[in-house]
Amino acid sequence: MVLTVLPGLLPGNVFASTNILTQSPTYWSVTDTMLVPGNVLVSDTVDSVLPRTILMHEAMSRGDLAFWDPYQLGGGELAGLPNGAYLSPLSLPYFVLPMELAPAVVKLLEIAVIALGSSLFLRRLGITRAAWPLASIIYASSGFMVAWTGWPQTRVAAFIPLLFWAVEKLIASRKWTAVPILSVVLACMWLGGFPGVTVNAMYVVTAYAVVRALTLWHGSTRERVIDLGMQALRYGAGVVGSLALAAIHLLPFALNASDVVDFAARQTQVGAILQPVSLSSTVLPYVMGLPDATGVWIDVNVVELFNYAGAGALALACLALLLWRRVGQRAGIFWFFPIVTILVTAAMFWGGPLLALIQDLPALGTSLFGRMRSVSGFLIAVMAAFGLQVLLRPARVMPVTSRRARILDLLGWATAVFVAYMLFRTTVAAVVNSPSPVFAERWIVASFICVVAIALFVALLRMYPVAWLKVVAGTAVLVIVAVPAAHVMKTWWTVNDADTFYPDTQATTYLEDAIGENRVISYGNAIYMGTSSVYEIRMFGGRGFMTSQWRDLITEVQPSALLTPTYASFDAAGFSQTVHDQILDRYGVAYALVPSNVALPGEVEDEGGNAALPIDLGSDAGQVTASGSGPLRGVMVHSVAAENIPPQGVTLLAEIVAPNGEVLASNTQQLREIDEDIFLAFDADELDDDQAWELRLSTDTPDASIELTSAADDDAEPEVDVLRPIDDGLNVVLAGDVTILERDTALDRIRWASSEVVKEDPQDRLDYLADDAEPDEVVLESPTAEAGGGDATVTVEQSDDLDITNVKIEADGPGWVVIADSMRRSGWTATLNGEPAELLPAEHAGAAVYVPAAGSYELKLKFSSPGFVTGAVVTGASLAAMVAVWVGIAVVGRRRRAEASGSGAGISSSRLVD
Repeated sequence: MVLTVLPGLLPGNVFASTNILTQSPTYWSVTDTMLVPGNVLVSDTVDSVLPRTILMHEAMSRGDLAFWDPYQLGGGELAGLPNGAYLSPLSLPYFVLPMELAPAVVKLLEIAVIALGSSLFLRRLGITRAAWPLASIIYASSGFMVAWTGWPQTRVAAFIPLLFWAVEKLIASRKWTAVPILSVVLACMWLGGFPGVTVNAMYVVTAYAVVRALTLWHGSTRERVIDLGMQALRYGAGVVGSLALAAIHLLPFALNASDVVDFAARQTQVGAILQPVSLSSTVLPYVMGLPDATGVWIDVNVVELFNYAGAGALALACLALLLWRRVGQRAGIFWFFPIVTILVTAAMFWGGPLLALIQDLPALGTSLFGRMRSVSGFLIAVMAAFGLQVLLRPARVMPVTSRRARILDLLGWATAVFVAYMLFRTTVAAVVNSPSPVFAERWIVASFICVVAIALFVALLRMYPVAWLKVVAGTAVLVIVAVPAAHVMKTWWTVNDADTFYPDTQATTYLEDAIGENRVISYGNAIYMGTSSVYEIRMFGGRGFMTSQWRDLITEVQPSALLTPTYASFDAAGFSQTVHDQILDRYGVAYALVPSNVALPGEVEDEGGNAALPIDLGSDAGQVTASGSGPLRGVMVHSVAAENIPPQGVTLLAEIVAPNGEVLASNTQQLREIDEDIFLAFDADELDDDQAWELRLSTDTPDASIELTSAADDDAEPEVDVLRPIDDGLNVVLAGDVTILERDTALDRIRWASSEVVKEDPQDRLDYLADDAEPDEVVLESPTAEAGGGDATVTVEQSDDLDITNVKIEADGPGWVVIADSMRRSGWTATLNGEPAELLPAEHAGAAVYVPAAGSYELKLKFSSPGFVTGAVVTGASLAAMVAVWVGIAVVGRRRRAEASGSGAGISSSRLVD
């Protein structure tokens, strides 16, 4: 299991699916990785989780605990919220190790925490040591833990075994000293960044606590009630303590949620189930297809459906059901695990009244209930450990005499048969529907072999219960479980070349130098959406929570761009219709990016060609294919054929060359796919009208063949259309794998407005911004008594502090400083020459600060996550108090034991004297 992660620690490797980045053309020329290799189902980890973690890493390396990420969607919260799990103890490697190394170390820490928690919990239950690594392997390789690797979700779920141990210790020991342990474990989960997993685990572990407490009842009814009340009090104290310890994140999350979380959209999760056929992935991991999308036939992301446990784990769990009394556990403890597993599985895959009842419970209706697999995976691992206990160290049992024991025996057999039947039924349905049944057939055979092998060992040990055979059986079972688990993890977990880990590209390097304080809009994933945080380039779209006002701007520009409430990506097909949108101007979108194959706006002229055809660029380098004169934005070469194109594509060099040989413009790009037409953009908008030029094409890719022909006649000249620039405010500034256009109509992101216009109705305001607003106006939401009329110079000062923006203003009269960021959220403050200034709602999603008169001003904008400071104080005070109480209880306990020991010694001594 660990061996599947270790390659990510080697120099030149990275344990992350950054191969996904090669779907974006901007990376094609800087990486040799084939298009879309490895796992492509975990794009969120590449376009959201890692970019923000990298930004946080860079900020902290400068000594800045950054609360604000200004680079996506107009800006969004960073350190103040738990989304990125920055304060999880398992995230520490991201801030002390090189970023390329950290993901693998984080995964190893997750596995270590799982192993520790599983071992401690099973040890308290008295389960054989051989079962400890077994349960750890089963849970670490379970569907949720494998598929969600790279997200904070697994950093939360890794603590679930420790949570069960902490609760078991708290209930069984009846000691207040166990309360802080529960609080610390739960706090680590709260800080892990995905509260839905924590809430799911808390409901299940609370049920376990109740069952466990009931198994300890003794004495009179009054004593039982008192004992149960004290157990509840200690458990409640542990939960409250965890909330206090994690207040540094939980309080800001609670205060900010109303600003950015679309709870209406999350209500659609209520009643949503996992497709029943996906239950077959419990034993057939590839029945729905491979993580590289090969053979995927189901219309839901497999990450949300993957439920792998393994045939070996289920065989052992069924063995425990069949011989449950030989596990050596009290009935309440044992039956808790299969009953809860079956209930949550039924709710996840079949829904109905059971799911409706569960989701009526507080906090269980805002996340897909299928993510309860994070808990059910551990329950199955415990059941498998029980099965190994039966195999290697069965408890002695008396003959069945009571009716209750017979019923439970019958229940065990019925449950095992039911589990086998349901798996068989869903497996048949999945195999029948799968277009690639070969993925399932091989695992069916392997699963059958695993089950037969375990049954054989059961039979042998019943006849020959000798030590050496138990060692062989235990080792064999571990292998039966670990080998397929390792195969699943190796298939899902991608180790990539480090050169795919957010490399600098031609486009990102240009924008880093040119963009300044303004924004860019990317069409068609020209730059992989969400990665702008890595390169510190402000993007109009992106990934992350956004305010409702920013969502309005996105949909006003392109209604189809808002793919989810947290994902805005603009379609290249709508580029020509949206690139001139005035909203982009008002929000400082100074550049637009499109993939190189997207034709630009302009006037098309048919230039024909001046070379005999066909031309094979694989053998005839530097061929002149057309000639012309004057400015151009690009050319469209028609009737192109290609052969022997390698998977990484072919490098095409296109040059606009003057008669004297001077290269006037060029375009070097990596073509992954070659259609009949190739569009080539050029930064040649400003050539003189009488400037003659020739178009030369060549390739340096060995053995590749790009042939230019004529659709009408192979002996005719090549068909080439020239795209002439038009007066539309666009200017090509970079041509390559992506085309970058400067938008001359864009206003500065932070600018001066000398007059105001009030639009109280939101839709009227959006329409006015898109069509009629003037550059020197600020669009406000409510009237003010302030006068404008002045002019000013506004200068934004450079700062390494992501939370602070300093602006210098030289004004000759009153007016407004307009801030075109996502400002409609709590946490922003402004001061003007050191005095508090009001942030007026402006431009629908932004803000404005009124400058009352002529003069020199310094405007300071600062963001701080609401509740973070208070939460940090609560966390610090709670931690100090908890340590003090823990130490105090331990000291008092030691004194009492010492006094008891001294008293005993005195009695013993007096008796000797007597």
